Amino acid sequence: MKTSPPTRIDTNRTSIIPCDRDQNLLVSKVYYPTGWAYNRLTIPNEWNGSFSLAPAVIERGSQSLTEDIRFYGSSQAGPGWIGFSTVFEKGATVVSNLDSLTSSINYDFHFGRGPWWLALTDDGIGIRPGELMFSTGSEFAPTEAKNAIGVHEGRDLNLVEGIYYKQPISVTALRFPSFLTVFPLVGAEGGWHLIRYQEGESAQFFRKVVGADASIRYPFRAAPNFTSIKPATLDYSFRERFLSGYEPYTDTFPLNSMGSLLPVTPILSRQRRSYSRIALTWPFSSYVALNIAVQRGSLPPDFASVNWTFTVGLAFASTGTAEH
Repeated sequence: MKTSPPTRIDTNRTSIIPCDRDQNLLVSKVYYPTGWAYNRLTIPNEWNGSFSLAPAVIERGSQSLTEDIRFYGSSQAGPGWIGFSTVFEKGATVVSNLDSLTSSINYDFHFGRGPWWLALTDDGIGIRPGELMFSTGSEFAPTEAKNAIGVHEGRDLNLVEGIYYKQPISVTALRFPSFLTVFPLVGAEGGWHLIRYQEGESAQFFRKVVGADASIRYPFRAAPNFTSIKPATLDYSFRERFLSGYEPYTDTFPLNSMGSLLPVTPILSRQRRSYSRIALTWPFSSYVALNIAVQRGSLPPDFASVNWTFTVGLAFASTGTAEH
């Protein structure tokens, strides 16, 4: 009777190495060399995206397709975690188009090794160790802006570096750890306008940032076969940016004193920039979920201001669940 070859143990290393690693096989030639990256790309909740339709009864004008793609992958490096993140927000119509593609390399350092800084109760309510994050990356506007006479002027591109501090506050409820988690945030962003077209726009910029993230997860303990083993989530995000210099701003629905629509043109402004988003994700399976979102505000680099956009669509995510 033929038996499988035994696992070869490398006495010079502390790990167990598969016996077929050195054989001429596709798995050993492709998967093993790329396993480090593959394992981090497929960690639960590392990536997710949604394609949503804004109903005409909510959105001014016709229905519009909105793309919302987010990715975050990380790996432990030294005392903290190094990661890569990207967010893509774009709509098919001007009034729903946040026009923002941001990507960054982040280093996240957690203060303290224990789960709590301050446990307020014995059943899982308290303040978790704070998080300090450094980031460097880019801010890009996928859509070409138009001037007052309708001529395309270009796409903004920024190089941005930031430092942020988050303070997690966790609440256990319904026998579910981290049922509610809140992350107050403060930070600063600065960088360079690599591509700019507005007259008077400076080559450098600096912003102060305050905000908060929050998440509620509801587990389906009663009937997981009819939904998913993944919990439904209600996520909220808020950012307020205070600008030190003039940066592009686009009012996507400008009106004159008579209430008539004016041409949509970008301007330079120092007014503070706000963005808020609340989204309900209801899983149908480990990979597909219903996504309902309401968002308002603007995102860099063009800060195209969207006024209460409501979208309904499908969300796609990596399998599994993960703690906040």
